[in-house]
Amino acid sequence: MRSLSNYSPLILRVGVASAILWFGLNQIFQAELWTIWVPTWAEGFGLTPLQIVHGNGAFETLASLCLIFGIYVRPIALLMVIHVATIIFDIGLSAIGVRDTAIAAAFLAVAANGSDEFSLKG
Repeated sequence: MRSLSNYSPLILRVGVASAILWFGLNQIFQAELWTIWVPTWAEGFGLTPLQIVHGNGAFETLASLCLIFGIYVRPIALLMVIHVATIIFDIGLSAIGVRDTAIAAAFLAVAANGSDEFSLKG
């Protein structure tokens, strides 16, 4: 079983990125369902809630694909820690906030590990 531990970073990286990929794609293709989650301060950037959701969905999709394929793992994972922490700060420690805290911790673990033998680019 010891040799299976080599796959742990890959499983964690692909697992947490896959969850965010699902959210990102849903925000792109069903954006109207996500506009209720846009914080009022975000509308101060001069964008509509729909535009913000589309932009966030594109960001989450791109970031998760980079992580799945192992491209710039450490900087992307750190960016995702900050991104998810912002969400936690906005929604608080509700059931969703607690779930997102676990996701942020997973991204922090991915960042701490950095690229692995299955990554395409450092």
